[in-house]
Amino acid sequence: MRKNKKEIKKAVIYARFSCDKQRDESIEDQLRVCTEYADSHGILIVDHYCDFAISGRTDHRPQFQNMIEDAAEGTFDAVLVYKTDRFARNRYDSAIYKKKLIDYGVKVISATEEIPDGGGGIIMESMYESLAELYSIQISQNVRRAAKGNALKSHSNGGHRLLGYKTNPVTRRYEICEEEAKIVREIFSKASAGKPLRSIIDYLHTAHGLEMSYCRLTGMLQNERYTGVYIYDGIKNDGGMPAIISRDTFDDVQRFFKIRYHNTNSFSRYPNQKYLFSRRAFCGKCGSSITGETTKKSNGKEYKYYACMGHKMHQTDCDMKRIKADIVERAAINALLVLITQPDIMHAIISKAEKYQDKKPQNNKAENLQQQLAETQHKKENILNALEEGVFSSSIKARLKDLETQELKLKSEIIKEDKKIKFTNISPNQFQFFLEKLKTGEVKSETFVNSLFYELISKVFMFPDRIVLVYKLTNEPQEEINSND
Repeated sequence: MRKNKKEIKKAVIYARFSCDKQRDESIEDQLRVCTEYADSHGILIVDHYCDFAISGRTDHRPQFQNMIEDAAEGTFDAVLVYKTDRFARNRYDSAIYKKKLIDYGVKVISATEEIPDGGGGIIMESMYESLAELYSIQISQNVRRAAKGNALKSHSNGGHRLLGYKTNPVTRRYEICEEEAKIVREIFSKASAGKPLRSIIDYLHTAHGLEMSYCRLTGMLQNERYTGVYIYDGIKNDGGMPAIISRDTFDDVQRFFKIRYHNTNSFSRYPNQKYLFSRRAFCGKCGSSITGETTKKSNGKEYKYYACMGHKMHQTDCDMKRIKADIVERAAINALLVLITQPDIMHAIISKAEKYQDKKPQNNKAENLQQQLAETQHKKENILNALEEGVFSSSIKARLKDLETQELKLKSEIIKEDKKIKFTNISPNQFQFFLEKLKTGEVKSETFVNSLFYELISKVFMFPDRIVLVYKLTNEPQEEINSND
């Protein structure tokens, strides 16, 4: 327990435990001991900062960072920790953040370790931190060794539970949870039949009340564990866990993904994609998703098409043939240009543009650079003060030169970042004029049209002779367009 010359009146408590195998009570115990210390020393506790299941070897701890930021406000005089290793198990981080707290006039106090003032205290505290770092490294090595041993036996190593499986508490091996396994089989069956992933997600929510994100579903459909292959950190054991689906079913789904990703950007979210209808097109005959594909002729010219996944993979009886992409995309864009000049739609677009312009662009990088500049200037000022007091050496001179160079570099980077967020606002009349000229063809902007398409069109249903657009903004639910228009 450090004896501080400055009187400590107010303090906060920082508590932490390292992994999800430890108990929440570990935090409660730390808070209790620190509170008892504060009571016995007449210190008022003004706040608690607790990080759950985060290692002390990293400074990527939300509550820890909040505490460091709050320390700058001067609302407390000390940080109470159960032991020094709760603050950090990395000597570099410990030194950096303790220095920051010292600059703010805040002490770090261990409630269970007697650390005196002076040189002896510094040595003792350094020893505690070194032992904590060594202990953390040893634990990490032991955990990795034990996890590898478990993997070689196909035993569970904990972590996130895989839908369809449970762990036997005695054997620690995976077993099938039949109720969930039925859902897993449904998911793979629908995916192998070419059903759009979005429709599978909607089905899971409606039929089973199961919330499934797009990324989670994609990862699940590509997870080989469902075929009975145990996988952990590069170790693979065929038959290491019971299979929920057959290898044939799994391979069918992988072919589905290969076709959708091959030579297309059909999973791309952004409007500058290779195919305008990506992720929004569905077959009007069978409901399967539409994918884009490219064919290269002998003359070297490429041709783009849209094809029904159900027909292409022979998963349905659909006879929908592929359609030239340029024809249907041109028809859709012509309809979109007519749509955007309708009064209600034009008003909605302009209103959205105004709201965007009213928002002040966020530039976290510029803020970080400003903070670094302030710290650099503060260090430079300290050195100049030392020089005024007559303290001089070649190392101080070199350090001052480094700081001056760093200051110039930071100022230059800040100017560059400031330029990035400057733009000229466009008035509603100017925007309306632009949209009208876009419709007549006097102004051409493929990027802008693609962006509008992404913002205004939610779905495209394709038939042999027509396409149906489903709008996001209009009150009319859909519009049919002859694909030959």
